[in-house]
Amino acid sequence: MGIYSGAFSPTEAAGMTTGFCLLAGVLVTREIKISALPAILMRSGQITGMLAPLIAISVVMQQVLSLLGAKEFLTELIYMLGGYYPILFACLLIVLLAGTVLESLPNTIILAPILAPIAASIGVDPIHFAVLFLIGDAIGFITPPYGLNLYVASSMTGIPYLQLVRSTLPYLYALMVTWVVVAFFPSISLWLLSYT
Repeated sequence: MGIYSGAFSPTEAAGMTTGFCLLAGVLVTREIKISALPAILMRSGQITGMLAPLIAISVVMQQVLSLLGAKEFLTELIYMLGGYYPILFACLLIVLLAGTVLESLPNTIILAPILAPIAASIGVDPIHFAVLFLIGDAIGFITPPYGLNLYVASSMTGIPYLQLVRSTLPYLYALMVTWVVVAFFPSISLWLLSYT
C-alpha cells in the first residue's frame, strides 16, 4: 500500500516489510526468539555478501559495454534483420541473453534505451514491449549461467546450484512458451488498456 500511495519507495517498502515481519515473528507468532536474532542477521549478511559481488560485476559490465559502443553495434545489427518478427525476436533474445549474465538494473539501463526505440520503429506498442522486456528479464533471473535467483535459492535452501538448475528447467520451458505467446499476441499484454 505504501508504494502505491507514494509514501514509500520499493526499497523503503522492503525495509518496512522486514521490520513488520520481525515484529510479527517476535511479538505475535513468537516463532522468532530474541536469542536467535544474531544468527538470523548473520545468515542475512552471508546471503547479501554472496550476492553483492555478482551485482557489482554486472554494473561494471554495463559500464564496459557502454564504453565499447554496444548501443550503436546492436542497433545496426538488429536493423539488418529487416522484418517485424525477426527484429522483435532478436530484441527478445538479446534481453534473455543479457538477463542470464546481468542483474536486472544494469540490464534495463543498458538495453531498454537501445531496444525500445528499435521496437517502436517497427510498430511494436511501447507497453507491449515493456511487458515483453520484463518477462524476458525475469526469465533471465532463473537462466544459467548467472541466474541470480538460483544463487539466492541455493544459498537459502542449501541445495547445490546445479541441482537447482535441473529442477527449474520445466519452469523455464513453460515461461519461454508463455513469453513467445505474449510476443505473438499483443492483446494479452494490452487488454487492460481498453478499460482505461
